[in-house]
Amino acid sequence: MRDQMFASIGVGGMELDSISETPLDGLHTLVKRRGPSTSTRRETTPKPLTLASPFLLRRHEERWRIVLYLNHHDIASIISTRRPALGVTITSAAATTSAPG
Repeated sequence: MRDQMFASIGVGGMELDSISETPLDGLHTLVKRRGPSTSTRRETTPKPLTLASPFLLRRHEERWRIVLYLNHHDIASIISTRRPALGVTITSAAATTSAPG
């Protein structure tokens, strides 16, 4: 559903600008990633979103596992403010494209 919401405003993916790590103890670390969005719309490229995404990781059997993804952004609000300019409406939880006027 998240992918569909972002696709409805022309966001195709996220690039990586920066990443930082804060070890918390021997088993846990906090990783913060930040980066701009990439566009799926060639004709009208929306202004890139820049989102920060922190992850809490836990070491398990010599590998890091994501324990928690914490979102600091109100994604629904970001998407709803970008939709009017792109002619997109939302119906319940699914995004649809409306016909221009």
